[in-house]
Amino acid sequence: MRLVPKASGAAEQFVELEGSPDMVCEIVSDSSVAKDKQRLPSCYFAAGVREFWLLDARGESLEFVIHRRGVSDFQPAAIDESGFQHSEVFATSFRLDRQCDERGHWEYDLRIQNETPQSECR
Repeated sequence: MRLVPKASGAAEQFVELEGSPDMVCEIVSDSSVAKDKQRLPSCYFAAGVREFWLLDARGESLEFVIHRRGVSDFQPAAIDESGFQHSEVFATSFRLDRQCDERGHWEYDLRIQNETPQSECR
């Protein structure tokens, strides 16, 4: 990524970022299945994106896959025995969990491997 400075040349003032993002996350909806799962991955790969995360929560089972750059396309990251996938971009591993709340709505929690418990409020 490269910061593009403002035409005025003012210090620490930028117009845009130029280049590819390190990570892109697509959340599949009923109207975007073919685009998110078939067309976009190859476009992101051609653009130089390092990781492509795909989340599909439409069905009974939750699909969360971290894809890394392979030789010619994205490859899914290995899933460890606890369900975590390693992200090279963030240098840590993630797992997405979901559970139903008391009203019957899904709640999602992105877990970070080896996360330390939050301190209690006092």
